[in-house]
Formats: sequence, structure tokens, C-alpha cells
Amino acid sequence: MTTSDDFKPIDEAYSGFVTTTEGLFVEERIRCRPSNVDGFLERFGSSVAAREAVSPDLAPIGAWRTLFGRTDEITHIYRFANLATLEAATTSLAAAGLTAVDEAVEERATRIFRPVDYCRADVADTGAGAAYPNDRVYLSMFVSCTRTGVGDYIKHYGAGIARRGQVAEHLVPVGAWRTIYGGTYYQVNHVYAFDSFAEMEDVRSRLFTDAETMARIKINTSPPNFWEWGGNSELVKPVAYSRMQ
Repeated sequence: MTTSDDFKPIDEAYSGFVTTTEGLFVEERIRCRPSNVDGFLERFGSSVAAREAVSPDLAPIGAWRTLFGRTDEITHIYRFANLATLEAATTSLAAAGLTAVDEAVEERATRIFRPVDYCRADVADTGAGAAYPNDRVYLSMFVSCTRTGVGDYIKHYGAGIARRGQVAEHLVPVGAWRTIYGGTYYQVNHVYAFDSFAEMEDVRSRLFTDAETMARIKINTSPPNFWEWGGNSELVKPVAYSRMQ
């Protein structure tokens, strides 16, 4: 079956498709065996200083444990200047003997992101602290777009950032990336930070009662829509060695 997307001119169908050219992020998802998460976190946390000595890029900028989503899962986010820097860092990591397989790990998956144009350039680097040092939570939301709609979705969402910030500061994502390698190709990931679960509930309530924002959301879900499979979300907490707290 053909759709209106199949007849779009190429320059229109892929407008806004390209992400920023500088910098990339690597997401590493680690699924631990049941009851082995705490041990893994302790061992990995004790290795962070050695990893950072090999290359500052090998210390994750964000490290979260899933509260609601896939259980027993840890997510690490690393930032690199380019692919050559990533390859050099991982080669050095292996040479330093820091790539031994942890027996607690059941499954590991990685993918490369590039930031979209409205992604914040800074990192909320508050320094690593104790595990679960406060009530802060992060909401990670993935949206899978249509083949030719991902660029339109990025442009459409970016145009609504200012309004989201007016409704509430924490409705603006602290990170916004598009998958390039290793995962669902037409996927955009937004990460939001909230000071507490209660604040997240309050902020999201304000979002869904703001007429201007809701009008934008309705555009997303109206034909021809940007979403093909919809989206999913996970609620995560920073772990002890996360720089984003």
C-alpha cells in the first residue's frame, strides 16, 4: 500500500533529516542477571578512575539504573568528539586490560547517537556522588518515526522547545539525540531531568493542560503523522558514578 509519503520529493521528504555534525554520543545498555545489579555497579564504579586515566571520554557522563522499564538494567552515556576519538579510546581501553567481561552481565547493547539541533551543548556535571543521593529522576523517552518523517519530527519538536520552557523549565530535555548506528534508525531520544517524582507528575500535568503544547502534540498524531510505531519511556535514577546527578 502506498501513502502520501511515497510521493514526496526527496528534498522535501528528508528536509531536516541531518543531525548536527559535531560530536557523538554512545549509549551502552547493560542487562544484569537478577540480584546482580548492585555488585556490577560497585565493580564498575571502582573502575571509573582507571577508565578516566586512559581517556576522560571513557568515564560516562550519565549512568542510570532503570526504575520503571526493563528491570536489572543499567544505561551508560558517553560523549566523544568524533568516531576516530571513540575508536582510539576503546582501543586504549582494551590495551589497559579494562574490557574484561563481568559475570553479572547477561546482555549488553550499544548504539551511537548524534545530537539534534536543539540538544543542549553542556553536560549537567554535578560530580559523582552517593547512589541515589537525592530525589532526582530522569525520564528517557524514545519516539520511532516514519521513514521520511524523522526530519519533520525533529524540526516540529524543536520549534516547540521555547513554549515548553515557558510552561515549565524541566519540560525542556537535557539531552536530545537521533540514533545513527546500532539501533532503530528512525528513532529520536529525549531525556528529561526532574527534581523528584512528584515534580515530574506536576510538570507533565501542566504540559497536558497547556493548549498550545497540546495542539502541537495533536499534529504529531494526525495524518500524515511523524510517528510510525509510537514511543516508549523509562524512568531511571542516577547511580553513584554518574556525572549527571
